[in-house]
Amino acid sequence: MSEEKYVYKRGDSGLPAAAKPPENLPPKLPEAKNTAKTVKTNKRGRLWLVLLLACLVVFAVSAGVLVSYWLQYRAAQVAYDDIYAVAAPAAASGAGNGDFIFSEDIDFDALAKMNPDIAAWLQQPGTKINYPVVHGADNVYYLTHLFDGTSNPSGTLFIDSGNQPGFAGKNTIIYGHNMLDGTMFSSLERYQKQDYYAAHPTMQLTTPEGGCTVEIFAAFRASVEEDAWRTGFADDGDFAGWAAWLAAKSAIATDVEVAPGDRVITLSTCVNNDDDARFLVYGRLAETGAAQ
Repeated sequence: MSEEKYVYKRGDSGLPAAAKPPENLPPKLPEAKNTAKTVKTNKRGRLWLVLLLACLVVFAVSAGVLVSYWLQYRAAQVAYDDIYAVAAPAAASGAGNGDFIFSEDIDFDALAKMNPDIAAWLQQPGTKINYPVVHGADNVYYLTHLFDGTSNPSGTLFIDSGNQPGFAGKNTIIYGHNMLDGTMFSSLERYQKQDYYAAHPTMQLTTPEGGCTVEIFAAFRASVEEDAWRTGFADDGDFAGWAAWLAAKSAIATDVEVAPGDRVITLSTCVNNDDDARFLVYGRLAETGAAQ
């Protein structure tokens, strides 16, 4: 039996007739992929990229803010170190903000040359409260300016502009910031605890006329709507009743009694994250002697 041979013809695919695909079929398409899944995956990847970039931006901005705050705090401390050297050059030499200033050491004449608004010096051993106190024309400027006039958010301790000079009124208000680095009046909020009061029952207030011990008798958090910042009183009885009201509201218990003829100071600072509240510390002024 003779073997049949396949004869190749022009245009033939080279396959036997039985193996050739039927004619007139549509062209074979590439295998379809799961495009929906691919699109979803791509979107997810882009979303994570956006979130990552957003986090990096937030981190960079936060880091910048923190660095800015640190630089401002540092600038304030350097400025006050210079002021300490002017106020008490012998005691302040190389000491920084410490327990080195006493009433007889403060050179108010030198401080007045730096800033004629100087009114007093307030210090409390064992804390960072060790600052000049000014009495300006308004209650705005010293919120953002240091004692030497430098613009800085630490500000300066200042007396309410409506108060009488020389702590002559029945109640003199001193304002100060509650700074995040613990400076200025940040430590006042610690008077919410009785044991803190027991360790810090007094402060020292020195004026050009003399020194006073501030005998703390009340401390509490107050709404800005409360009558906690009074400076005018009908008579001594009105003042004594107000002082008794303060003591009744106080977060701490003390043995300090405020007599009708006494003078007091109110130390007022903000409460972080609450614009409608302040923390207040009240002290009776007990004269200790003349400044030198």
